[in-house]
Amino acid sequence: MRYMPGPYRVISANLSRQLDGYEQVDAGWQWPLNDLWGDRGKDLTPGRGLGGGRLYSVGRAFYSIKERRVTDMLLGLEYDSCCWIGRIGWRRQQTQTLPRVVNNSVMVQVEFVGLTRVGTSALSTFRKNIPGYTPLRQPDLYQRSRFERYD
Repeated sequence: MRYMPGPYRVISANLSRQLDGYEQVDAGWQWPLNDLWGDRGKDLTPGRGLGGGRLYSVGRAFYSIKERRVTDMLLGLEYDSCCWIGRIGWRRQQTQTLPRVVNNSVMVQVEFVGLTRVGTSALSTFRKNIPGYTPLRQPDLYQRSRFERYD
């Protein structure tokens, strides 16, 4: 399932089952935190943001029903200040079951809009791992589809 009420607002959930009995639930999101205090911003068209001074929450979590634990998690924040965008993300990923091995990584990135990005690849991690994620201030990466509101 995916719910997309507007630009930069998406919540998705998925249940996966395999023949060997493994079941997994995953949930992902991108949502402006300014919405929590009633500031909905301006719709500057997809790929151009909602205006400066906005904070966005992004993330995805995989929960194994059989193991009763989170096996993979990505949490992040994005701040759009008009001329630069700051991104920070934390990923916890289980790479082995027995013995259980977990990798943690932190991504920090500053993007000077229209110029360059400095830091680790938080943007590409968000794009690859969060279903329905729309990049801030990058109209060339946003490809509109007539089927985008259906899953």
